[in-house]
Amino acid sequence: MSRKFRRLFAYQRSVLRWAAPLESIALFLQMRLGKTLIAIRWANSKSDTGKLVVAPASVLPVWKRELEEEGYPSTLLLGTQKQRLELLKAGQAAGHVWFLINWEGLLLRGVGGRHWVAGNVCQVSWQTVILDESTRIKNPRARISKFSTELLSLASYKAILSGLPNPESDLEFYQQMSFLHSHWMGCKNFWVWRDRHFVLDYYTWTMRPASRLLMHDLFKKQAYRLTRRQAGLVNKKVWQERYVELPPAVRASYRKAERDWILGEDPTKFAIVRHTWLSRIAGGALPNFEHNAKSAELMNLLLTDLRDQQTVVWFRYLKEMDQVAKLLKSHGISFRKMNGATPLHVRESYGEDFEIGEFHVFLVQAKVGAFGLDMSAASTSVYYSFEWSGQVWGQSQDRIIHPQKKEPLHYIALLAKDTIDEDTYDILKGKGVRSLSFLENVVARLQARYKRK
Repeated sequence: MSRKFRRLFAYQRSVLRWAAPLESIALFLQMRLGKTLIAIRWANSKSDTGKLVVAPASVLPVWKRELEEEGYPSTLLLGTQKQRLELLKAGQAAGHVWFLINWEGLLLRGVGGRHWVAGNVCQVSWQTVILDESTRIKNPRARISKFSTELLSLASYKAILSGLPNPESDLEFYQQMSFLHSHWMGCKNFWVWRDRHFVLDYYTWTMRPASRLLMHDLFKKQAYRLTRRQAGLVNKKVWQERYVELPPAVRASYRKAERDWILGEDPTKFAIVRHTWLSRIAGGALPNFEHNAKSAELMNLLLTDLRDQQTVVWFRYLKEMDQVAKLLKSHGISFRKMNGATPLHVRESYGEDFEIGEFHVFLVQAKVGAFGLDMSAASTSVYYSFEWSGQVWGQSQDRIIHPQKKEPLHYIALLAKDTIDEDTYDILKGKGVRSLSFLENVVARLQARYKRK
């Protein structure tokens, strides 16, 4: 595979210059500042041998695409532990040096299924290990933290990536930084670190002033912190895709429904009904096909990178909105939901309350909220599901725009991998759309995907 040259932004070049002499780095860059590309180029400058990326399943396709655009083949390590090991051997035989695995793939049920042990991938001697969304190891009691710190940290070159490494408190820094530097801040484990550098004040651990100064000095050497505003991405639309996997049983039902549509006598007959049916299966709120693939990914975002940020979440279907509302309530996240049954005066009051920060997450049915309302208190919109109206699509994006806003606009698309979600999203974004109608485009893409399978 030939390597392609992609020009970096000025701030990305600055990060790489900082990282170049280091063997272990922490990239605490806000979402969509290009952490993935920076980490790839840093890692390739260090070693030509085995590199492992551990990331949420939803962003593994992003890593694979970024590597392909850089000209590097990679192997996704998915499936059972046996299948992952076979894929690893096949990738090594093919000369691949980049291997990608989801966080759950690091663990294996022990004998009898009563406890977790380190999986096969943890036993490999990796030259480079990159942990994406490193907050997954913030809990010192978690098995995933133990295996990552004890086994994967033996690599010669290590990196952790996170947009918000301490979503709840500074206590969450130690496990992540100790992956890079053993005995971080002079402490052999989290408990020693907490007792030495924090004081307990009314059930809350507060870092000592001298310890905070020490930590900030270390961060200057060991971590690069950058916001989108600091990077100069002002008034710019920044897009991100987050991919989720359907549960196996739901995937089987989805494939059967898709196959029946494509192989039918007239694929365009009842296309609207079929499109709606497949979209609802992908979203997880259809009776008998419920799943939490998208809602879990959304909650992960709202509890980490988007924590305490005002965010608009767009829906096509009400049951999806209700499902998310229950989760938000259970986590104590302030929200409002607006759909067709919401009276006009209430919609206006919601808009005013959102403007002054009375709540953080605005759940909105796209057909209802895409026109007229000012949601510019938020700079992030998440598309949970998609209306296939170009007008609704465009208008919904404009809701968070304001002429005086001096920060980039962040759009996140939650996509059930290898489903009609991807087709709808690509068409709405205008990738290869011809003069055909929307549904004809959908059918054409479904047929092409079916042939590829």
